[in-house]
Amino acid sequence: HFLPPKYPFPVNRVLAVKGKQLFNRTCTHCHGSYENDSEGFPIYQQPRFIPWAVVRTDDDRILGNTPAFDAIVERSPLRDLIKHTDLGQGYFAPRLEGIWARFPYLHNNSVPSIAALLTKPENRPKVFSLKDAGERSRFDSGALGLTLPKNEFEEKVLLGQAKRNLRSVYFVEREGHSHQGHDFYTNLSNEEKRSLIEYLKTL
Repeated sequence: HFLPPKYPFPVNRVLAVKGKQLFNRTCTHCHGSYENDSEGFPIYQQPRFIPWAVVRTDDDRILGNTPAFDAIVERSPLRDLIKHTDLGQGYFAPRLEGIWARFPYLHNNSVPSIAALLTKPENRPKVFSLKDAGERSRFDSGALGLTLPKNEFEEKVLLGQAKRNLRSVYFVEREGHSHQGHDFYTNLSNEEKRSLIEYLKTL
């Protein structure tokens, strides 16, 4: 069995219980439910296909999946490994086991944390550093993801670096890097968002 990495920091179990109840009323529609078998191992569920018209994230990758691309795949010596379907434009919603360790989020890594993902797209961070992204100092356990600039000055510096195309800075105005879409449940209360984040730490 391959198990997801266990969250290594304290979890507020009271909030996590509330978060699971909230998750089951909301996020399971796309991401499925999370239960364990009698031996404590996660019960696998097949990821669900979500049409792009529902999730509305950056469409740069979707637009690359054309009939011409499918034809290239069919002629490729890797055609047994690379599959395509006729499901239409969309994504398979990822399973969320170990989601705490898979930031930044969305298919293009445009959202630095779960807290940001639960924020309306127009209010999500537009720029953030990817430097030392795997280090403890860059992990924000409250937001469940990457730390952000501490003040307006740091943000301005990052913005300047982004406009010079520094690769270690993520900038949502670059082509294919938009943080649009996946605006589900952004109207939850702060307490509800905190409880949802605590639950996600347990997966």
